[in-house]
Order: sequence, then structure tokens, then C-alpha cells
Amino acid sequence: MNSTGRRKGVGLLLHLLLFSIPCALAGLLGSLLLMLGVWAHGGDNSAVLGLLAMWGLLSVTAIPPVYQLINTWHMRGPDGLKPVAPVLGTLFLVSAAQAVSALVITASGFGVDPILLILAIGWGAPWLSLACHFRWLSKASGPVK
Repeated sequence: MNSTGRRKGVGLLLHLLLFSIPCALAGLLGSLLLMLGVWAHGGDNSAVLGLLAMWGLLSVTAIPPVYQLINTWHMRGPDGLKPVAPVLGTLFLVSAAQAVSALVITASGFGVDPILLILAIGWGAPWLSLACHFRWLSKASGPVK
């Protein structure tokens, strides 16, 4: 791999370690705190608990596609991402579902404040930025040969 490819690899690794994984951990911590808050207040909050459970399940579901995309990119470079485009599409769908559930949880718990909704997308869809980064890398490598 040339020096440009190595720099992109370091950039992707830093993006993963400094942004995507901390967002996923913050989202998991936030969802656990929300779950504890819902449990402590009692009442019938089964919809929020269901959305929190769905968000957690989607977080676990996103790990294999992320691993496969990182492994493919590491082994084959940006051109290797084109054959695994369905996996990348799956990661976008999982991230979108996570963002929707995070938005609903945030709006039901704290109201519809635009800043909170933007933050909810940040913690609620941690793999979305990584999926966009992979999409950009695959598009930048040129057409399929």
C-alpha cells in the first residue's frame, strides 16, 4: 500500500477509534441510563423500553458488517468495497433504524428540541458516519472494473 493509502488507513482507524466506537459506547451508556430512569419512575413505559431494547439489538447487529467492511477494506483497499456494497447498504439500514429509535426515545423523554434531536442522531446512529466514510472511499476509487 502506498503512503496515501496508508494515511487513509490511519485516518479510518482514528475515525473508528475516536468517533464511531466512543459514540457507540456513549449510546449504550445513554440507553442504559434511560432504561434505569424509566424503570425508576415506574409506570407503563413499555414503548420506550421496547425502543431501547431494539436500539441495543441493532447495536449488536451492526458489529459483524462493520468488521467485514473494515477487514475487506484493509485486505483489498477501496476497490474491495464495491463487491460488498450490500453489506454497506445493510449498515446504512441498521444505522437508520437506530437513528429513528433514538429520535423517538429522545423526543418522548425530553421534547422536540432541535439540538437534542441532532445529538440523538449522533449517539443513536454511531456507525452512520463510518458507513458514509466507506461509501466515500468506494466512490472515490472509481468505477467498477
